[in-house]
Amino acid sequence: MTSRAILCSFLLVFFVMQERSHAAPQTAAAGKPDGATLTLAPRAKQQVIAIFPDRTTGRDWGLRYLHEGVQDINRVQPDAVFSVGDLVQGYTRLQEEFSRQQAEYLTIVGALKAPYFPTPGNHDVVSGSRDAKDRTYADLYRERFGPLYFSTELELVTIIVLFTEDGDGLIKAGISDAQVAWLEKSLASAAARKKPIVLLMHRPLWHDRATKWEQRIDPLLAKYNADWVIAGHFHALQDEGTRGSAGGKTRYLILGTCGGSIDQHPLAGQLQHLTFLVVHEDGKIEPYHQIAGTTLPVDWMRAEDQATSYKLKGGAKVIAFKNALIDPLGNAAVGTLEVEIENPLDVEINISAQPIKDFPQPWTVGNLSWISRTPIDIFNPFVTDLNTPFVFFPIESKTIAPHAKATMLLGYSADGGPTPVVGPEVDFIVTFMDSQHRTVPVHLRRRLPIARTITINDGLRYPITAWEYSEYDELEANGSVLFASHAPNELMLDIRVPDELLSTDGPTQSSSKDLNDPARDLLRIELGEGASKRTFICFIETGANIALREWKDNQFVLVTSAVPLLDASFGEWHLKLTLDASLLPEGNPIPINIGIADNDGHYHTQWRWLAPKGAPATLKRP
Repeated sequence: MTSRAILCSFLLVFFVMQERSHAAPQTAAAGKPDGATLTLAPRAKQQVIAIFPDRTTGRDWGLRYLHEGVQDINRVQPDAVFSVGDLVQGYTRLQEEFSRQQAEYLTIVGALKAPYFPTPGNHDVVSGSRDAKDRTYADLYRERFGPLYFSTELELVTIIVLFTEDGDGLIKAGISDAQVAWLEKSLASAAARKKPIVLLMHRPLWHDRATKWEQRIDPLLAKYNADWVIAGHFHALQDEGTRGSAGGKTRYLILGTCGGSIDQHPLAGQLQHLTFLVVHEDGKIEPYHQIAGTTLPVDWMRAEDQATSYKLKGGAKVIAFKNALIDPLGNAAVGTLEVEIENPLDVEINISAQPIKDFPQPWTVGNLSWISRTPIDIFNPFVTDLNTPFVFFPIESKTIAPHAKATMLLGYSADGGPTPVVGPEVDFIVTFMDSQHRTVPVHLRRRLPIARTITINDGLRYPITAWEYSEYDELEANGSVLFASHAPNELMLDIRVPDELLSTDGPTQSSSKDLNDPARDLLRIELGEGASKRTFICFIETGANIALREWKDNQFVLVTSAVPLLDASFGEWHLKLTLDASLLPEGNPIPINIGIADNDGHYHTQWRWLAPKGAPATLKRP
C-alpha cells in the first residue's frame, strides 16, 4: 500500500471516529416504536428499580442534583432506571436550545451503569411554537430518548410507561382512547406473567378531571391488579395510599424533584430526592426515597399533610396588608404596618416574621443529618435589596386558633434618602403540627407595599420590581421609569429595562390573555382606578415603531405609535413614550401602575411592577 493510500485510510478512520464521537447520545429505549415491549436479561431474584423525579424548572443549579442522583444510583447498582418525566426545561422557541438541553441531560445520565428508560413529560414534548398540533419536539424526544409510551418486562416486575400529554392526539394533559386500548392489552399481557405491575407517568392524571380516570383507567387497574401508580409533575412528594375501585389494591404515589425548582421546606413535601423500588420474587414491592446519604420511608410526606401545606401556600387571604409603609424618599419614616393573618386550617398555627436582610442560609430538616439548600438556590439578589433602609422593631409571633384571624403589627423606621427604594422583603414563617407530630414550617415570602407618591419632573428613576415573590423570577436587575412633562396635561415615560433576551416573536392573542400572560415581552400601563381605570399595552418590538393599544370593550384598540425601541442589543431596552391629555384621567394626583412582562425565550411570564397590584402609586401633576 502506498503512503498516500495509508494516509487516506488513516484519515477515513479518523473522520469516522470523529463522527461517532459527536453522535447524539441515546438511551436504551431510543429508536423503539411507541408501544414496544422492551426486555432485559434475567438477573437476581430481587430487583431494584431507581426512578428520577422531575428535573425542571430548575436553572443550571438543578443539574447538581441530577449529577448527584446519577452517582447515588450507581452506588446502589439497581437493575434499571426510569423517570417520571420533565427531563429538560424545554418550552423554548429555539429548537437548537431544546437540542442542547437534551444533549446536556443525556450526557449526565450517560454515566449511569444501568439501562435507562425515561418517561416523557410536558417539558419534553411541548413545542416552542405553542401550537398543540406541532409534534416537532415529541419527534425529537422519540429520536433521542425513546417511545412516548411502552411496557418493559423485567424478570420480577412489568413497568408500563404512559404518555400523559396525549389528550385525543394533542400535546396536552390527558390520555387518548388509542393509548387506553393499548394500556388494556399491556395490562392483560403483564397480568399473564403473574408478576407485579407498576405504572409510571408524568402528570398524575387521576387528579385531572377531564381525563375521567375513574371511568376509563381505574377499572382496568382493578381488573388486572396493578400494584403501584407513580407520577410526578407537582414537584411535591406525597404518598396517596391505596385507592380505586372496590377491592382494588393499587397504591398511588407522587414524587418530588431531582434538580427541579422548589420553594418550600422538605417537611412541606418539596425536596431533591430519588425513589427506589425493591421488587421481591414473591411479588412484594418496597419503595423508598433517598437524598444524599439519607433514606426516607414512602409515607414521609402524607397526602393530608401536603394538602395542609397547600392551604397555606396557596391561600391568598392568609396574609393581607391593611396599610402600607411610608415612603422614606427625602425624609425619615417611622410607622407601623398592620398585617391581618387568617388561619385556613383545622389545626392551630404559629406565625412569625423575619425581614430578609442577609443572604439566606440553608434549611435544616428536623433531627435528620441533612439540609435543603432551597433558600440559597432560589434567592434573587437583583430584586431584593439587602441594604434596605427599613429597620423593623422586634416582631412578636402569633398563635392563631383554627379558622381564626389575628393582627400582627410590624413597627419600623427608615432613614430618608435621595433615591426611591424597593419595598423590603419579609419571610412570614407559618408552622403547624402534622399527622406525624412534626412541626412543619411553611415559608410565605412577601414584599411589603410602599405608599408611593411621585412628582412629575422630579428627575428620579423609580424601580419596577417583583412585588409578588416568584422563585422563577429572572436573575436580572430591576427596570426603572422616569416621569416628565414638557407641556400641560402631558405625561412622558422614560422606561429602561435590563433584559438579556427580548421575546418579540410570540403570537399576539388580541385578547385578555395578553394582559396577564402574554407570549412576548410587554409593557402595561394602568391609569386611574376602579371603574374609571384605563389599561394600555405596548408589545416590546425591534425594528419598528411600537404601537400603544388600549384594552377597551374586551379588545385592543390602537391609540398611537411610539418611538422605536432603543439600546435593545445591549442587554437593556429603552422606551420613551408620551401620553397626551386625552389619555390621562382627570384630577390630581393620578393613580398609576406600570408593569413589565418578561418571557426571556420561554413563556413562564414574569411580571415586575411600579407598585403592588391593587395599590397603585399616585402621580402628582406639575
